[in-house]
Amino acid sequence: MKTTLKFFLTLVISLSAFLSVQAQERVATFFAQDGERFWVILDGIKQNEKPSANVKVTGLNNPNYRVKVIFEDETINNIDQSIMTEGFVDESMESKPADVTWMLRKDKKGKMVMRGSSFKVAGSTKSPEPRQETVKFHTEPLPEPAPVTTTQTTTTQTTTKQNPVPPGQQQLNVQITTDGLNTNMQVTAPDSDSDMQAMPATDMTMDVKVNGQTTGTTTVKTTTTTTTTTRQTNTTEQPAPKQNPAPVAEKKTQSCVNAMSAANFENAKSSIAKQSFSETRMNIAKQAIRGCVTTAQMRELLPLFSFEGDKLAFAKFGYDFTVDNSNYYTLSDLFSFSSSVDELTEFLNGK
Repeated sequence: MKTTLKFFLTLVISLSAFLSVQAQERVATFFAQDGERFWVILDGIKQNEKPSANVKVTGLNNPNYRVKVIFEDETINNIDQSIMTEGFVDESMESKPADVTWMLRKDKKGKMVMRGSSFKVAGSTKSPEPRQETVKFHTEPLPEPAPVTTTQTTTTQTTTKQNPVPPGQQQLNVQITTDGLNTNMQVTAPDSDSDMQAMPATDMTMDVKVNGQTTGTTTVKTTTTTTTTTRQTNTTEQPAPKQNPAPVAEKKTQSCVNAMSAANFENAKSSIAKQSFSETRMNIAKQAIRGCVTTAQMRELLPLFSFEGDKLAFAKFGYDFTVDNSNYYTLSDLFSFSSSVDELTEFLNGK
């Protein structure tokens, strides 16, 4: 009877802890390093109605989401990748709900990328920062904004001026009649061809008559401008500037024969797990495995990275520092997304 009661209590406690973890809400924050504005789309649903440079999405319950970031500036590439809101957030080495922060910035090639900035225990996120847009996660599409109709009225005012015929010039009257619309054109021109070359402008007067009544008179002044282009030829040929050849990337080589001892490895693993920021954790991990590790030891280190992208980057880096990297393919089952497995496989095929 006591054994049955003890088992029942253990089951209730475990179930309560599981439900508590599942019910605990997570927060995902996205911000652009250089202030570019964007929309956040989680699992195919747009979260913020207006583009913003800093978006916090609250009320997340799932351990992972598919996120797409679309920038207001259409010249910037979109970002489409998976994120996790659960992982190792302390030294207990237990997977727990987390509040995650992602930074959007351009890499060395000018491509916009998303990098993990922080991974903290759920509920530790502070109040919204200034100019930060906070939205509650929703699964229904946002309502479409009402269309805005803009009416533009353009008013054109024409000033008519009658110029007298200058001495030495003649006036030519042309009248055109079409369906009751009479158009009278008066063109002022020089008396001779020699005067035409020196004439800076020509005045044209147009009278518009409808059913015999003058409705308006317009004078148009045209000016003729002659432009002469002189091309200068340099008879001395300048030698083309000497260009330096592109630097050749130095190939990294590493000869690992013996892996670090079990004691040294445990110390290194503990130091890595203590780091709160993903960037610091990555730097210490890279420095630690320079002492050479086994594939089995890499299996213990990879789960320390909560961000899938960091896990993949560390796996690629550790290949050259693993004594038995012929077994490296066995690490594929540590990744949550098939795209990461495909990328690691492609990397190993190129080795």
